[in-house]
Amino acid sequence: MVTFVMASPANALAHAIYARWASRLKRFESAKRLPDEAPIDPGDAKIAVIGMGCIYPEADTPALYLRDGGRFAIIVQHREAGLPRKHRLTGSSRAIYQFCQRPRSMGRLRAAFESVAEDELRSFLKMMVAKGLMFAESERYLSLAAPLSWRRLEQSGEGGGL
Repeated sequence: MVTFVMASPANALAHAIYARWASRLKRFESAKRLPDEAPIDPGDAKIAVIGMGCIYPEADTPALYLRDGGRFAIIVQHREAGLPRKHRLTGSSRAIYQFCQRPRSMGRLRAAFESVAEDELRSFLKMMVAKGLMFAESERYLSLAAPLSWRRLEQSGEGGGL
């Protein structure tokens, strides 16, 4: 709360501060974008979800996030009431979910995961959509969990115990 109160006046003047210092700050800008800042192709999506609504006290942690442990991934899903749900993904399930961090068509998914039978792939995607962990529209799929690093979670005090 204290940092919010201290930061509020600076945030209110952010545009004026930048206008004053822009010429000096520009020299630190890079012409090359970082991979996370690259524009994405939304495909034929008709709906965009912008922002990260928060329904619980940890305001800096998304309500739905993914922790990648290398050979497994944990999706943590906070709800309005009760304890968060934790979903563990391994093997091809983990790979498919992470592949869909950008909208992917069924054709792209089948090509990328040829070793997974089509009915198994469709069943997995349907289950993830039903659980609210993925969005689907017109045979295109998008994973909804925000990827977070283990280090960030440990610093926030939420990284312990699965």
